[in-house]
Amino acid sequence: AGEEYARILGVVGKYAVHRGLSEEAKAENLASDGNPKLGVGFTCKKAASSTPDIHTSASDSKLDNIRSIHGSQVANELIHVAGSSTQFREGADEDGSDGEEAEESTLAAEDALLVKGASWSYDGYVSNANYHKKKSTCFFFINDRLVNCASLKRSLDALYAEFLPKGTYPFVYLSIHMPPQHVDVNVHPNKREVHFLCESSIVRQVTHGIRTKLAGANASRVFHTQQTIGSQCELIAGGAEDAEDLASVADGSACPAT
Repeated sequence: AGEEYARILGVVGKYAVHRGLSEEAKAENLASDGNPKLGVGFTCKKAASSTPDIHTSASDSKLDNIRSIHGSQVANELIHVAGSSTQFREGADEDGSDGEEAEESTLAAEDALLVKGASWSYDGYVSNANYHKKKSTCFFFINDRLVNCASLKRSLDALYAEFLPKGTYPFVYLSIHMPPQHVDVNVHPNKREVHFLCESSIVRQVTHGIRTKLAGANASRVFHTQQTIGSQCELIAGGAEDAEDLASVADGSACPAT
């Protein structure tokens, strides 16, 4: 029962994030006197409990719900990402493919289809290089339905491996919209995994967009360091006579006279 409830909480929590308002809609609500835009609020609790394990309001944003469900530690390190096929078509002349010739040929064919007008867009939040955990938190919605997408997960894992310590993972929430007829839901018996038209090219473009965002945010990356000074040395405020003494203590080459 406990395991089943944990799974229920996981699903409800993901939909609570997805059904939150955008930050723009929340700001418009604050500036407006009436007819606010609303998302969907969720409450989930055990039958015998008076305190809900998940509680979100219809006026909360996606970021608010991430903070409420997953904590401030991750919410403070998130980057908003978004893109669309329109942006892709504008940059269609750029050479972004790599790999074997057969893969390049497939990508080129899919790129041609996309340029001809297959429309799609994505939106979501991903963690920057300051955040990493031993357990991956990664969930995708396609046309507002929670699904697994193995190719997108692999691509993002490979991307974050360039930024994060080995064996650690990011937080990723992405929502992708495309024409329903482009999605194949008959992949998994429970309809949890999907494939879609031009999948390789769309995954490549989404990954490229996130890479660009991560590279831009990497300038503010935080490194936590700790300086260790030998037990025979003790630095007391005012004990170092000059900058030379401070430098020698900092690199451990000498101890200032006391």
